[in-house]
Amino acid sequence: MTMTAEANKFLTDFWSNQPQEVRQKVRLWKNLLLDIYMRAFSRGDHISTLEDAELCAEHFERDTVIRKVHFRGEISNKVGLYVERLKAQTQVMRDQLNKGLPVGMVAVSKRDLQTKTHAFDDNELDFFDRALNVFGKAHLWMVNVKAANGQTYTKFIPMAHETEVWDLSAGVAEFKG
Repeated sequence: MTMTAEANKFLTDFWSNQPQEVRQKVRLWKNLLLDIYMRAFSRGDHISTLEDAELCAEHFERDTVIRKVHFRGEISNKVGLYVERLKAQTQVMRDQLNKGLPVGMVAVSKRDLQTKTHAFDDNELDFFDRALNVFGKAHLWMVNVKAANGQTYTKFIPMAHETEVWDLSAGVAEFKG
């Protein structure tokens, strides 16, 4: 397969105008070339034209936007996915505690975490449990919260940073650490 000179020039200019982070991603250049050649091949031609290059460049830019939206962080597996979601929930709780909300209102149960991270909805409680086991030991405190009905429930709050001071007695029957 070959490419016309005008298509090659367009492609070179297009690629040089991409951000460095895009140009350094593995296989993006190779896949762009492959798309252009496959477009010509699908027409039964062995020479890629400027039109092929322009359409594939347009498609490439759409893919780049999709990648930015859907592939923000590195998640290697399902456990990593739930660790990321637990981090996000922990930050929400930390922000609430730093605003002065009582621990009893901010603390969440394991079931609440399963629901908020969508582990319960996705029926992936085994991956969630492994993520909670890894993340929870280092970043969460277990506290017993006495509810309005008189029952005591075990819940989770984030471990306080050195600069954070929270009143753990408000709504908490016992700190389990």
